[in-house]
Amino acid sequence: MAERSADGLSQSSTLESVGDVRNSSFSSRLGDSIPADSPISHSGPWELPRWLPAALLTMLAAGAMAPLADPDLPMHLAVGRWIVEHRAVPTVEPFAWTRPGAPYFAYSWLVQTALYLLMHVGGPGALRLLHGGLLAAAFWAALVAGRELGWTRNTS
Repeated sequence: MAERSADGLSQSSTLESVGDVRNSSFSSRLGDSIPADSPISHSGPWELPRWLPAALLTMLAAGAMAPLADPDLPMHLAVGRWIVEHRAVPTVEPFAWTRPGAPYFAYSWLVQTALYLLMHVGGPGALRLLHGGLLAAAFWAALVAGRELGWTRNTS
């Protein structure tokens, strides 16, 4: 027989209306594997903070409005363009007139190509949106990592 709570609802009817937390697909994977004597405790599913969508949109907007001020960006775009035009990764310095024929190590060739193609297709706005998206993704990753490490909202 189910016990009645102060509000007159039975415990079983409350669980039925809310859903069984243990069977929730949103429950924490880490919370199920933490031993009982661990200092980290997860009491159930992790609810997304109400401010999270606004924070992610703010990060996206901040990154999208930031100037493209990296001093290496023109070189990355130039190497990306060279790679697309020649369909090869440069091994000899293609730009510096002071070092003709010097070895060139294009260790960032994939990112340089992607940045050039993004700039070619979407212009500077696409690079800014990429920047904002990466900021929002980093914020989200820090939030998820904190949850998995046992961070709580309690600041005391």
